Parts: sequence; C-alpha cells; structure tokens
Amino acid sequence: MKHNGKEKILDVILTLFAEKGYKETSMQDIADRADLTKGGLYHYIDSKEEALYQIHERAIGLFDQGARDICAKPEEPVIQLERLIVEHVRLIDSHHREIKVAYQGIQFLSDEHKVAIIKSRDRYLQYFIDTLSEAMAQGEIRPGEAKMIALFIMGATNWIHTWYKIEGSKSASEIGELFAGYILNGIRGQS
Repeated sequence: MKHNGKEKILDVILTLFAEKGYKETSMQDIADRADLTKGGLYHYIDSKEEALYQIHERAIGLFDQGARDICAKPEEPVIQLERLIVEHVRLIDSHHREIKVAYQGIQFLSDEHKVAIIKSRDRYLQYFIDTLSEAMAQGEIRPGEAKMIALFIMGATNWIHTWYKIEGSKSASEIGELFAGYILNGIRGQS
C-alpha cells in the first residue's frame, strides 16, 4: 500500500489494531503494512499510543457531529432523543472497527489522553442530557435524572458492536429504532 497521508496511515493502524490488538501490533507491522520504513512511519505518527488516541478522537468526532446535526434541527425533544439513539446505534455499526479498537484500547492510553477522551465523551453525552432535560421540562417524558438516563442509554447501546451481525435479521437502524422505542416507552411511563 502506498501512503497518501496521515488518514491512510491511521486506517492501516486501525485495521491492524482490530485484527491483532494494540499490544500485539508493532511499529514494524504498521510500517510493513503501510509500505513505509519505520523512519518514514514516524513522519506520520509519533507512537502507537498517539495513533490509538487519534483513532479515539476520530470516532468520537463522528458521534459528536451526528448529535450536533440532530440537535440543530428544531424538533420535539422526544423526536430528537429517538434520532440520537438511532444514530448512535447506526454509527456503532458503520464504525465497528473504531468502536472495537476504542473499547479494547482505552487502557493503553496515557493519563493525559484518557482525560481528553473522557472530556470528549462527556461533551457527546451532554447532547443526550440536554435533550432529556428539555423533554422532561416539556412533559414529554416523566421527570428523572437526565444524566442517569443518558448513561443508561449509553450502557444499553454501546455494546451492540460485540453481538450485532450485519447478516442478521435486523439492520442496525432497525435495532436502533427498537432500542429507542423500548427506552422511550420506559421513560414515558408506558408499558
């Protein structure tokens, strides 16, 4: 593979981390797969850990952009919440490698990078918290702790990447809609 910039190198690294794992992937493995010398590789990345952090940031950026786009549209908060949940599941499916690498690799990040990832993750979570709070204020869902409900939504959806199969009977969007329905019915107080 001939290199076409940093994004291509990150894609190679992502593929190797997903295939072999972070610890088992060496800089030489990356250089070989990218058709670079190790010295040439260091032109693009400083370390495996830095590449792992950039993969995390890239993935969180996709989720953040999706939530920002949804929340920018003037809709009922409960509709926005449903769309946030469906988009979250859709992104987990369409970026399953990034999600797998992110979950398996977070333990290998430096404390500084972990803090930055948590800050980015919390910024994304805030879209859910704000939407839930607005839905509560408008009486669309029953009162509760918006942050706890947002964390419940993340807990219910984040591990889909471990069991979802593309060839299964439901698409990621269908699963997202089902999850959104179950969650919304629960917080609306419907049975």
